[in-house]
Amino acid sequence: MLDILPYRADYYPVLGQIMREMDVAGTINRIVDARDSQAKIDVGTFVCLMIHNLLGDVNIRLYNMDSFFEDKALPLLVPWKSYIDISEINDDRAARVLDTMWVADPQKVFSAVANESIRIHELDTSIIHGDTTSKSFEERKKTIEQYLLKKKCIDRATIKPIKDKYGPSIKDEFDAIVISPETKPAAEEINDKRRRNMKKPLKIVQIPFVLANDGTPISSSRIRKKEIDENGRILKID
Repeated sequence: MLDILPYRADYYPVLGQIMREMDVAGTINRIVDARDSQAKIDVGTFVCLMIHNLLGDVNIRLYNMDSFFEDKALPLLVPWKSYIDISEINDDRAARVLDTMWVADPQKVFSAVANESIRIHELDTSIIHGDTTSKSFEERKKTIEQYLLKKKCIDRATIKPIKDKYGPSIKDEFDAIVISPETKPAAEEINDKRRRNMKKPLKIVQIPFVLANDGTPISSSRIRKKEIDENGRILKID
């Protein structure tokens, strides 16, 4: 007689399928430096396990995760991974994964996952806005229109949302692209793609960072964190 081992399902398989559709693990692995010869679970998959644990019914999260998963049907929770040794889900590996994510910049990783989800599900970002701490496209558009009206050149402008870092720049006809120092690699990548498509490369116009009162660049992330206001004034001191 075969032994029947009961495993809890709950909502975890649904969450696993959602993360599979969003390609969360794959996107994270493409962003982070995941080189670890001792690891048997890739960084992206381990982060997905962390998400299960963080959303699970546990008192202390991200600690002794192996005990959390011991009664779970792991193939349903991470369906892209055929087999996981539960002993590999340990605190040491969790610490190394968190270190890797920190080095890669959590904001950058989160943005990559969000952008991939937008691409996969063909979301219209002009009406869908998940970050309640920053301005929506419509708010940003209104600000730009007010500036262009002030400069009396709004009739020369067309304002459209873009769903990825390329937008229409690869296929459509343009003369130049305006960038900041941190986005220059993306502009060079756009020109490489235009050349492969037999398109004339864009003139790259780089503008310098606008600095806050502390001498560091003004950025939307710093404004969202309430470190500075939109004019670069310091709001808090660490």
